[in-house]
Amino acid sequence: SQVPSAAITRSGGANAVIGGSGGAVDRNVVTNSGNDGISITGAGTTLLGNYIGLDPDGATGGGNTDVGIALLTGSSNTTIGGLSGAATRNVISMNFEGIEISTANNVVQGNYIGTDAGGTLDLGQRSSDSVEIVNGTMAFGLRHLEGNGGTQVNISVEEQEKISVGETVTIRVVY
Repeated sequence: SQVPSAAITRSGGANAVIGGSGGAVDRNVVTNSGNDGISITGAGTTLLGNYIGLDPDGATGGGNTDVGIALLTGSSNTTIGGLSGAATRNVISMNFEGIEISTANNVVQGNYIGTDAGGTLDLGQRSSDSVEIVNGTMAFGLRHLEGNGGTQVNISVEEQEKISVGETVTIRVVY
């Protein structure tokens, strides 16, 4: 049988918003996808106020089979989350991985990753990383990053030539 694609796929064009700051009225609830929850290949996308891997109650859910949010080739200048409280915060939990970033110039801010919508329950991701950066770059501003099956933040380089000897890779975590 064929594996389903992501529950939400965004490609082409610029400056799209997935979700919004209006709370439950704007929120997408993306769970139980047979692949990624949300896959982005279009530049300049903003994701606000969504539950990724959780049910509408923000505390239970089946997660997504693969990544909650995947920023794929072409998805640079994407912003995941906002700094205006719960209405702009994405809650990303119970997926295989929380977020995978494969492009440059992305921002992840104000989200709850690996916890419930209230930030009190440790739900984690099922078996891997909260955030994985694969040949991509991002600025980090997390609110909660809770117990996951693997590492909290994983930076991997698929080709050894991508990072030269003496080069520094920096992640700034802001609470």
